[in-house]
Amino acid sequence: MSPNHEPDRSVTVVQYAPVNGYGIHRRIQNSEFAVDAFFSPHNSRIRVIRYKATNYTMLAQTLIMSAVRETLGKIFVKVSPKDAERFRLVGFREEATIPGYFNGKDAKVMSYFADETRSVSSLSSSIRAEVDAAVSNVSSTAQPELPPGYSCRPAREEDAEALAALFRTNFESYPFPVFDKTFVLKTMRDNVHYQVIAHNGELVAVASGDVQPKYCCAEMTDFATLPSHRGKGFAHILLAELEKKMARLDIRSLHTLARACSPAINRTFAKMGYCLTGTLIRNCNISGRMEDMNCWGKVL
Repeated sequence: MSPNHEPDRSVTVVQYAPVNGYGIHRRIQNSEFAVDAFFSPHNSRIRVIRYKATNYTMLAQTLIMSAVRETLGKIFVKVSPKDAERFRLVGFREEATIPGYFNGKDAKVMSYFADETRSVSSLSSSIRAEVDAAVSNVSSTAQPELPPGYSCRPAREEDAEALAALFRTNFESYPFPVFDKTFVLKTMRDNVHYQVIAHNGELVAVASGDVQPKYCCAEMTDFATLPSHRGKGFAHILLAELEKKMARLDIRSLHTLARACSPAINRTFAKMGYCLTGTLIRNCNISGRMEDMNCWGKVL
């Protein structure tokens, strides 16, 4: 290639859609790659949303330099199995698989630890053993029934404030600003389907399906139950109802990132036929600290 035809390697950065207190979206590109990512000081990470590249080394180096410069401890990205090897060659590690994520094709979750201390699991051996015991030898079970006085329904926009309050009661911190009713309302209008359980007019439990229409997949997430209403199988009930809705929407690939320290939520996904495909180490800021998240996947 002659000097007059060298690719333009100068990088442009466009910032957009700031999330107050949590981070900002950026589009970084030049002639050899383009990447959209969420830079989150709150979670001390870069979450890659989408990318394209002819030069994967340059793409990775740009992300890594950004993480180091801004003291963000982790980068993670969902990629095709073919691209997984490309990311592996530049220092990323495979942490999990999401079956059928890309319109029926598997995705690999690849991570880079800009801070090596971030790659050390947050779980104690005793907690890990407790979670392992909770999910071992679990067979699918019938859906629990709602106790008298409780009802299950899709959330409505007028529930946004109550949902934010419910999340605030359950979590000291969360990866996204679900404590803010404005944010919750925005997600409701942007392919996040909330399912709730109510008791005497009060919302006491919630879960959601965050749909990616482009890929026909969804993340089952945002599970929360008021402490005084726990132990009634509400997570199982909510997950079953969300699965029915995903099937009606023709969403076939489902996954979750479940708190690795919680025997109950991991057992729920095991009972519902999900497969544990990996653990994302210290992946996000939840309940006041960086926690490991177990990845569970299922194809309907």
